[in-house]
Amino acid sequence: MCIFLQCLQEFAVYAKQYDIAHQTKPPFQLPYKIEGDKICSHTIRLRFNMNDKWTKALKYLLANLKVTLVWLTSSGPIGKQQREERNASHE
Repeated sequence: MCIFLQCLQEFAVYAKQYDIAHQTKPPFQLPYKIEGDKICSHTIRLRFNMNDKWTKALKYLLANLKVTLVWLTSSGPIGKQQREERNASHE
């Protein structure tokens, strides 16, 4: 799970750089900050963790995933490609 969290953080960095390069305002940002194995100061590790804190960490993770999905399908490269295809089909 920690590796997945790290991948999500790397994606967030990529999305922010993409938005900055394409002058999108405001640039992409996850709603819940990821630091190592923690998201919004709740660890994602099940071991040594209480169930309610782990559940909150997963809730924050899912919220971040939702935001990345929206960005990817609307503002990101895939969303841009889909808009271009729609515009071409209407011409």
